[in-house]
Amino acid sequence: MATQSFLTESDMGVLEQAGEHRRYGKSEVILQQRSECDRLFFIHSGIVQIDFSRFYGNDLLAHLGAGDLFGEISLLLGTRASANAIAVEDVEVLEIAYEQLESALVDEGLASRFYKSLAFTLARRLRSGNRD
Repeated sequence: MATQSFLTESDMGVLEQAGEHRRYGKSEVILQQRSECDRLFFIHSGIVQIDFSRFYGNDLLAHLGAGDLFGEISLLLGTRASANAIAVEDVEVLEIAYEQLESALVDEGLASRFYKSLAFTLARRLRSGNRD
């Protein structure tokens, strides 16, 4: 399920310029739990598995696809990565370093739409998690 976005095409153009496109192969770790996380990831194509490592194994949290994002918890809380992000298949993402994101969000309209999209994403994930 793709993220509801309130961002305009122009907003996405600004974010695209602020970020860098990266490709990850099947089974490649994109982000490791408890590692430093200084960027936000927008998925352009492919599927990314989000899981949480425990001493007895990993708990699957979600499968994310095109239009979804991850890295937002570290962005908002200023913490290390709270989960693993692993490419289930070949994946293309837009990675935006937090510094570049902060610079792009000086435009109040873009910032408002960005954080509204982020709030919607987090609310949807919380609601989805409560259905288990």
